[in-house]
Amino acid sequence: MPFTVRSGVSVPGAEKAAVPFQLVHRATRHGPGIGLCGTPMSTLAMSAVDADRAGMASAVLNALRQVGQVFGVAVLGALVYAQLPTGGGGRQLDTAHAALFITGLHHALWVSGLALLAAAAITIALLIRPAHRRHHAERHPHEDTPG
Repeated sequence: MPFTVRSGVSVPGAEKAAVPFQLVHRATRHGPGIGLCGTPMSTLAMSAVDADRAGMASAVLNALRQVGQVFGVAVLGALVYAQLPTGGGGRQLDTAHAALFITGLHHALWVSGLALLAAAAITIALLIRPAHRRHHAERHPHEDTPG
């Protein structure tokens, strides 16, 4: 079964002419998803600071986003290509190497999924904690005051 690998996308049995359409199809699904996540994240981060610190908050947000993208591409790319022999870049993969590429891709997707679940768990824990404190403070308003 021949594999065609272009721009990090492995498509089993695809003709070279079909690959650009498949890349455009995937890009049209990823683009809106990234756009739908970016705006709420920026709005949430910017609403958490005072107006006089908005520029600094925007810079920190953008710098951390870029660092995350760089490390994400580097780590996940290393996982994808970890099992392939060196010097194989830019060439069409044979069936055995294509299977190794797919295995590496699956490993990278598992790591991405686990990182997403860990980030969700941390976010939920951070959101529940202040809500628990507020609820406790409302039920026992005089416990925290000195005196």
